[in-house]
Amino acid sequence: MVKSPRGRTSPDFSLKDVPGTSGRLDVVCRCIIAALLTPEGVRRGVRFTAVLVGPPNPPLSITVDGGLVDAISLDEVEVATSLAEAMRGNAPLGYSVAAKGLEEVVDEISRSGYTIYELCPRGLDIFSASFGFGESVAFVLGADIGLSREDKDLLRRAGAQPLSIGNQAYLASHCISFVNYLLDLRSR
Repeated sequence: MVKSPRGRTSPDFSLKDVPGTSGRLDVVCRCIIAALLTPEGVRRGVRFTAVLVGPPNPPLSITVDGGLVDAISLDEVEVATSLAEAMRGNAPLGYSVAAKGLEEVVDEISRSGYTIYELCPRGLDIFSASFGFGESVAFVLGADIGLSREDKDLLRRAGAQPLSIGNQAYLASHCISFVNYLLDLRSR
């Protein structure tokens, strides 16, 4: 799950300038691609949720279910088009939209039995974590400007454990790719 503090909550952005007009939904698009796309197709066991809290109608969560989508494009503009269609009420297969913020989404994930981890520079080394194949895990991170102190406090109250893939900040999409790599290794 990625929280995008500036991500537009309306499809009124330009597909010709997604980074400049959408509150950086281009970052969310790259995260969707990183979470769900493999050279062999879609990761069927992955669900990706973006929590958008930018103008004009926050909050808005968009979920992309790898078990339901037909395909995920490598093209950010095509993914942004799917996000815009979902916001207009014409959600492509596997996309769903709800007026839910981080607290509601985290609560749903927690009640569903997932172990929640926050990806951040100052957490437990991810290689020391004990999650593995078959375990229901959820990873939460911020988009381009990270998570707020309020968000981090909410995650702690929900029992989320902070995990680190390194002592510096990385691009959100790269963090997702790394976690998928690690999960793939642990599933062998």
